Amino acid sequence: MSKEYAEIAVDLIDDPDNPLRGNIHDTELAELMQSMALYGLMHPITIYRTENRFKAVIGHRRLESARRLHWPTIPTIIQLSDTHHLREMQLHENIHRENLRPSEESNVVIELASAGNWTVTRIATAMGKSAAWVQERIEMDAWPDGLLDLVDEKKVSIGVARILMRIPDDNAVKYLANQAAHAGATIAQAQAWYQSYMTKPWQLPTPEEIEAARQSYQPPPVPKATCQGCNIVLNIDQMTSIFACPGCQNLLPALSKTAKH
Repeated sequence: MSKEYAEIAVDLIDDPDNPLRGNIHDTELAELMQSMALYGLMHPITIYRTENRFKAVIGHRRLESARRLHWPTIPTIIQLSDTHHLREMQLHENIHRENLRPSEESNVVIELASAGNWTVTRIATAMGKSAAWVQERIEMDAWPDGLLDLVDEKKVSIGVARILMRIPDDNAVKYLANQAAHAGATIAQAQAWYQSYMTKPWQLPTPEEIEAARQSYQPPPVPKATCQGCNIVLNIDQMTSIFACPGCQNLLPALSKTAKH
């Protein structure tokens, strides 16, 4: 493959069409910017020509850091290849460099698998992963967004999520995923939930039923009590508890009579 090395003006380089990561957050760039400010760029970014400009292929975060550091130019490798091959190269190279979330790993695997000449075995070899790992990422494409978000946020493990996805009830999966996120769940706990459901399916209310119940909910009336000093009846949340020993408790009726007079 033909390529050339060159210092290119930062303002001539556009972001990639399909960045491997989603939005770049300031906190993710802080450490990289500090390193680049102190030591320069250790690895050139990879770009390709688009008429009178360039487009980034590899090094999106490095490019954004250079912009924020107000660098006039940045070291680059200019690739001379077709767009399809460049995208494969981007996916192949960045999977080893980026700290991807599981959903992003899934997107990479699925895009490679859709390229036609990338088998599960080839993807596993290229990524240094097992075929089972690759298959897991392919399966994630069918997971509901809520569950995948919890996995990305490390509130639910991939192992627990895979077991929950075996339950043939979306409401039950969502309910148990939230339980796992808030209270924690091991593989053994998730397996117990699955076996419990399959033995006797739960009748969980639908989101619509939950909302209807919330709308129609009427709080119970506040209990009332009689003041032992003046016999006025009030709501108990308007009264104060009195701690009294047995001897003083016997004086309360007398105090009540005194208050009346």
